[in-house]
Amino acid sequence: MDLSPRRAARLGDGFKFMAPTGSDDGPEGDAVAERLHAYAADLGRTIEVEARLVTQMTLADQWASVIRRYRESGLITHVGLGNRIVGGPVESQIALIRDLVDRTHEEW
Repeated sequence: MDLSPRRAARLGDGFKFMAPTGSDDGPEGDAVAERLHAYAADLGRTIEVEARLVTQMTLADQWASVIRRYRESGLITHVGLGNRIVGGPVESQIALIRDLVDRTHEEW
């Protein structure tokens, strides 16, 4: 059953993957995004699809390539940042986000 994607395509303007990048980056996530776009098109609609990049679950050296793959897929229209606070001061979280911007800004 594909009730949630069908409902999202029928009623929503977008769909947000809640699973981290490791779960929605690849064939399974692509298949859901393809179905969302197809269901929306069947209804004469479009839908935006947001994937997530969870910094603690994706190697820093892979951040840019993950964003590039999402962009090039034509399936993902937005990328959300999941920066789970795992301890340490807020300054370290801000530094991590700045590092992500430095490593990925050319892919935006």
